[in-house]
Amino acid sequence: GDKGYAVGAQSGVVTMSDCALVDNAEIGALVLNELGALRLNRTLVMRTQQTKQRFGYGLLALNQATLQLIDSEVSQSPCVGIAVVDSSAVLNGGAVARNSIAVQVVGKTDLKNTATADALAPNVFLVSDTTTFFENDSRVGGGALPLPEPPSPGFGH
Repeated sequence: GDKGYAVGAQSGVVTMSDCALVDNAEIGALVLNELGALRLNRTLVMRTQQTKQRFGYGLLALNQATLQLIDSEVSQSPCVGIAVVDSSAVLNGGAVARNSIAVQVVGKTDLKNTATADALAPNVFLVSDTTTFFENDSRVGGGALPLPEPPSPGFGH
């Protein structure tokens, strides 16, 4: 897209396996609204860059979207590795490493740690005990985040 996002989903399910989303601008992958779902299996999201001091999020789920990460890695984001805003997410296995903030939830989303995180729950970000966190400046962020403007028609198609 014009912002340098690698992947965007707003009206359907995007599933990616054994992929790398590296050196993207602003947001590595964006999933938004209740019709959008992103599933990453054994996928690397790395070095998402800020542009003009904007964003720098590895992954962003927004406005009732769903995000699932299975045995994936999100690393080296200058702002937030995984941001979940009024949405549902699952992080099962893999790693969140070398980000300024590893994970952040905003709005109605709750962050919960569990033995296994294999089922989505409304407005909950479930993180499994098998997920590794290392070398992040902060494991969990708090407060508001700057968010992108609504996408143009056709985004994610």
